[in-house]
Amino acid sequence: MISKTPRSRPFGVALLAGLLGASALTAETPPYLLPATTLGGETKSLSIIDPAVRQAADCASCGGGLPPDYLPPRPGDDGCGGGCVAGGHCQPCVADTWCGRLNCMFYNALCCSDPCYEPRFVAAANGAMFLDGARPQNQTRLRWDAGHNLTLPDRNEYFWGRVGGKGPAVAPRRLNYHQLSMINEFGADRFSGFVVTPFRFYEGDDPDTNGSGFGDVQIGTKSLLLDTEVVQISLQFTTYIGSGNAREGAGTGHTSLEPALLTSIKLHEDTYLQTQFGEWIPLGGDDVVGGPLFDYRFALSHVMCRPWTESQLIGTLEVTGMFFHDGGYTDPVTQAVKSSGGENYLSIGPGVRWVLSGNCDFGFGAQFAVTKNHLAEQLYRTEMRFRF
Repeated sequence: MISKTPRSRPFGVALLAGLLGASALTAETPPYLLPATTLGGETKSLSIIDPAVRQAADCASCGGGLPPDYLPPRPGDDGCGGGCVAGGHCQPCVADTWCGRLNCMFYNALCCSDPCYEPRFVAAANGAMFLDGARPQNQTRLRWDAGHNLTLPDRNEYFWGRVGGKGPAVAPRRLNYHQLSMINEFGADRFSGFVVTPFRFYEGDDPDTNGSGFGDVQIGTKSLLLDTEVVQISLQFTTYIGSGNAREGAGTGHTSLEPALLTSIKLHEDTYLQTQFGEWIPLGGDDVVGGPLFDYRFALSHVMCRPWTESQLIGTLEVTGMFFHDGGYTDPVTQAVKSSGGENYLSIGPGVRWVLSGNCDFGFGAQFAVTKNHLAEQLYRTEMRFRF
């Protein structure tokens, strides 16, 4: 019983007002405890409600001690259900070797996922300039590509249609081009669709190899297969519609398909590895020059600093490669068709992305060819990205 001395009345009134106010709050607002207080000789703990704190929907038991179905770890138990980790009940995988830790990372992500994890867009995990991010997003990107000294533009009909066929009449030795693209992606949670509309203009070392026009429109989908704090894996499928004027060098003159696997792996607190592996498959291309290729890309991203509120400066180092299974190209000297199967293109370069806020960022990246033959010997990309 609370003593009715003049000294205790203000405290009792405050306590009663606090309890009455707490009853009006929603059940989603969790209480927290103040240190034990002695009132009238009796020790009690006071619950204070903070309306700014909301309890996660999937974590109703967080902070409530061990769950009722808790199972203590059992020696030798390597399957789920044998232990207790944050957000799940399983025996975590532990290893000392690099390969073992990699295996345990996937094991724990698949078998011991944390229900308290809240999916969100992380700029550094999707900071690469020359490959696609794994997380589906509602976003619009404006991209400017400037390529210098591109060689063999009709190789496998990836950049041009066959020279003398659906493509331009002459094969240049060198080609410089600029391409402006608008990329609209729409979706939420684990799925999105996107449309890419490019406009290209170029000039070669021959006056007959200058031109411009809208390029091949791309449409595609992205499905998030695995989403955890450590790793995200997505399947992307892109269709290149032969809508550009191939004779003017703006398109390839045929439809192409590209299924790709996208990943984002958290290596450290502010360091991420992104990868993209895809197979580009032309449909209805030239029987001699047209051919598939394997497209592979890697990007290492790291948050270098956070100078202002929500602002980040992210540095990247990226590698892009293409392996040509078969197909051909037009020799710029003899104008004869030669085989392109078995050759590899490889480029590497740095980049930087400035995150202005959670909804807007700007990026610039460069790629430099390290193989004798290549698409652009130097490729510079500038991009603005807006999320909504």
